[in-house]
Amino acid sequence: MVELSEENEERFYQLAVQAFQNLQKCHWLDLTSIFNREQFDKIAVSTKTHEFRTGVIHVTPTRISIMPKEEDTIGHRAMRHAAFGGSKNFCIVYLKPDPPTRYLNEGTDYFRHVFTNGIDIGRDRFHLFGSSNSQIKEHVFWFIKASSLMDVQQKRAQLGELNQIDNLGTYAARLGLWFTKSSPTGIKLVYCETEQDFNQCVQRGERCVRSIDDIERNGFSFTDGNGLISKGLARRIAKGASVC
Repeated sequence: MVELSEENEERFYQLAVQAFQNLQKCHWLDLTSIFNREQFDKIAVSTKTHEFRTGVIHVTPTRISIMPKEEDTIGHRAMRHAAFGGSKNFCIVYLKPDPPTRYLNEGTDYFRHVFTNGIDIGRDRFHLFGSSNSQIKEHVFWFIKASSLMDVQQKRAQLGELNQIDNLGTYAARLGLWFTKSSPTGIKLVYCETEQDFNQCVQRGERCVRSIDDIERNGFSFTDGNGLISKGLARRIAKGASVC
C-alpha cells in the first residue's frame, strides 16, 4: 500500500474512497482486494482541478470518524489567506448525534474535549479555528492545523484585531465572517496608513484602502462593520464577482 500511495496520491485516495464506501455496506473487507496494482491501474485520474479539497470529520459523543474529502471550487477567505497554506491545512468538523435518530443534546462533555484539545490526524493536530453564524447553527466548525491553542490564537490574530472584543457572541460573529463561502474577485488593495498616503495612491491610479474612525455615542459604535467605497471600485468588484 505504501508504494501505491507514494506513486500517485490521487489514485490512492480514490481507492481509499472505494474502501470507505464498501465498509459502509459491510463492516468487514479484504483490503488487498482494493489496494492492489490491478485496481490501482484502473483508476482514471481526472483532469478536473478542485481548488479546495477539504478533510471532513464527523464527531459523535462516542467516536471520531474521518470521512471522504469535500470538494469545493469557491472556499472562503480564511482558506485563501496566504499565511495558512491552503485547504490541506484545514478540515471541517460536523457534530453528529449517535445514533443519528437522536437530537444533538448529549455528549457535550466530549464535544468540549474536542474543542479544547483538538483532533489528531496522522502526524498532525487540528484545533478549532472558527465558524460562520449559519455553520454554528448547523453544528459545523472549521479546524486548522496548529501545534497548540496559542498557535491557533496567533493565526486568528492575522484575521484582525479581535482581542479588544469582550463579548463572546460578537467575537464569534466577527471571526465567522472569514468562514462564509465567498468568490475571489482578484482585486488587490494597497493599505494606506494616512489620508495623505491614500490621496497620493488614488492620484497614481492605485486601488487602495485606509481605516476611518467610527461614529460613537455614549460608548456605542453606530458604524461597526461599515465603510465607504468609490463607485469605480464597486463596479470592478461587481464585475469580478460576476454580478453585473
